[in-house]
Amino acid sequence: MRWILAASAVLLMGTLPEIVSLNGSIEGAISDDKGPIAAARIEARNQTTGAAYRAISNQSGRYTIEGVRKGRYTLWVVAQGYNPVEIPNLAVETGRATRCDVKLRKTTPMRTAMSRPTHILPLLLQ
Repeated sequence: MRWILAASAVLLMGTLPEIVSLNGSIEGAISDDKGPIAAARIEARNQTTGAAYRAISNQSGRYTIEGVRKGRYTLWVVAQGYNPVEIPNLAVETGRATRCDVKLRKTTPMRTAMSRPTHILPLLLQ
């Protein structure tokens, strides 16, 4: 029985790098003119399949989205008190980290959540 478990573990470890290498990641930092922005919501949506991957920036404004399939993505970033940002055509490659730093601008008093593009509203409401 131990031999079977050991053999299974070796086989699994042999295929693990292949499984991991099928995906890439997106990482970066969210900031404004004064410094990092914590709790920004980031969504990467595959332009072909519609698959969505999400993250929230940490206290240092950094985020990482792991396990992202190779392809082209649109990245949306929203944070309370800031204008949303859309970045189209972000390329994710197999086995690589794609870097995307985003600088946000404060929302003007005239701009409300209802004046934002409707495709971003689900991200704002989560």
